[in-house]
Amino acid sequence: MQEFRKFVKGPVGITLLILFTIPFIITGFYGYFQAGPTTQAVAEINGVPIQRDRLVQTVGNLRERMRQESPQLDPALLDSFVNPGMVLQGMINEELIAQHAAEVNMIYSKQQAATQVRDVPVFQDGSGRFDPDVMERFLRGRGMTPASFLQDIQRTALINQYRAAFHITGFALPTELQEQRRLAEQQRDLVYVVQSLADMQATQQVSDEEIAQWYEANKEQFMEPEKLKLAYVVATPDRYRDQVTVTDEQVEAEYETRRQALAIVAQKNQRRRAAHILIKQDDRTSQEVDRIVADIQARLDAGESFADLASEFSEDIATASQGGGLGLLAQGDLPDALDQVIFSLEAGDVSGPVVSDAGTHLLKLESVEQRQMPSFEEMADTIRADILKHEAQALLAEDTHKLETLLFEHPDLQQPAAEVGLEIQTTDWFTPGAPEGFAAQAAVRNAISSAQVQEGQNSDLLEIGEGRYAAIRIAERQPPALQPLSAVRAGVEQALRRSKALAALDDMAQQARSAVATGESGVDDLAGQWSLTVARLEDINRRSQQGPRELIQEAFSVPRAETGEQAPPRVLRLANGDLAVLQVVAVRDGGGNELTSQQTSMALAELGSVEGQRTFRDVLNGLREEADLSVHEKRLPGNELEQPEDAL
Repeated sequence: MQEFRKFVKGPVGITLLILFTIPFIITGFYGYFQAGPTTQAVAEINGVPIQRDRLVQTVGNLRERMRQESPQLDPALLDSFVNPGMVLQGMINEELIAQHAAEVNMIYSKQQAATQVRDVPVFQDGSGRFDPDVMERFLRGRGMTPASFLQDIQRTALINQYRAAFHITGFALPTELQEQRRLAEQQRDLVYVVQSLADMQATQQVSDEEIAQWYEANKEQFMEPEKLKLAYVVATPDRYRDQVTVTDEQVEAEYETRRQALAIVAQKNQRRRAAHILIKQDDRTSQEVDRIVADIQARLDAGESFADLASEFSEDIATASQGGGLGLLAQGDLPDALDQVIFSLEAGDVSGPVVSDAGTHLLKLESVEQRQMPSFEEMADTIRADILKHEAQALLAEDTHKLETLLFEHPDLQQPAAEVGLEIQTTDWFTPGAPEGFAAQAAVRNAISSAQVQEGQNSDLLEIGEGRYAAIRIAERQPPALQPLSAVRAGVEQALRRSKALAALDDMAQQARSAVATGESGVDDLAGQWSLTVARLEDINRRSQQGPRELIQEAFSVPRAETGEQAPPRVLRLANGDLAVLQVVAVRDGGGNELTSQQTSMALAELGSVEGQRTFRDVLNGLREEADLSVHEKRLPGNELEQPEDAL
């Protein structure tokens, strides 16, 4: 049964293209979100563009997420694996899903998305309250705007709903389950023999003359690549910190500016905790409603608890059991009539009757929550550091602007470095295909391959991250050079031995196939001819770890022989170059043991899930075939240097 479960579940793939979103909680916050700019489209799907900056952002988010999950991952391998072309295909699939979901009237509204932002821990301040400034900084630091973030929440939820509609509605019939069990739990016995490439290689003889001839014929394989040494300068904010003095007067003035700004923001983002008692109109007359409200007011005036009266009288079933509590509210969270009253009350006050579409309310303001500005003593060190950083960055900006001009005006780095006060540094030798240290940074790698640097000029000013800037030029070159035979003799000899061994195994394979086809030889006969021992595997299933994996896969591709007969041997070459001959000698179908009703239900559910996933893939393929889809390969990040601009 376990083997069946593994087989049915199978490798359904890993979804890499997850937008960097979290399920969030917010209400009444839509005016805060503003749309961001667009850039050149890298694809259009039924007239809807995917902008280049959005692709770049998504690639960066995915790479960062994978770096966090697998810190040991080689950065070069990660950049190659999560590449713009692959990510773009995933984004196209998501756009197709979103469009089709809209066509069939699937909706995930802004209100639904926005109800989730406020309780996100990463968007809260030190006291656990939602802070729009914290959210803004968090999103900006990841290249997102609040508008794009809210749209991503809606989009991701809608896409997940669409996908789930197929995944959870797939089903399987008992007859399908029976057939799957027959195949998934099937067991086979086999015999095989393997002639290893390594053993054959060890028996091959190679002469000095053959080595010399091979070396002469394949000299291009023994060329050492060109090597470079870079000269470079780096400008960082740290070098300017000692040049900046921050006075107490500056710190005090900045504190006052921040205090005034915070007062405005705090007033705008004030939150109030309130409760209400609702009396609905329904079939009552206005006089009856007024009488009920007046009775409640009289009991409040007599000192009874607002919460107790809300529990007794309020006809808002969602809040009555909570003493009428409406929670923490921002301006705009409630209809205008209620909103104006709540934000005009003092803490502890109860309003008079307020009429809304829902009915007549009595409102109580329980508390006012507002951000408090830390004291000057608490903020002084932070402000001083901020001013220091800002002024150091201003000095850096002046020098980098000057450096940018000097790099263009001078043929080397000497004069630019001297005028800006930078030290010229030099890298060790490296090959352009495998840069190390400073040269391995992405901006530097791209600059090395540019025409101006290759022609011996200074690079443009490069931004290399963390507020640092650099410029490079090629200081020295070592041209490609042929390695002498003495240095590569061992490798040439191994290559010759391998070549001869592969040719010998090819001949053996051809002879074995002929002997098997005519019925002259079986596994035992060939093993005897090759002086090898026959191996036997019994009760093997599709996921068995015994024996070479390729042989197991091949064994289960062999058609079942007629009753009383055996399938003929198969001769095959393995991926590592080995020669193998195998024969299936017995086949026993699975599914013989009876499943309990619970096991049957679970197995049918898993099989149905697999069917749902297959249906979803078919639907997605259909959407791609029917779509008006254009992909601009030349506009993808990384392709700009390979394509002429006028080709865009």
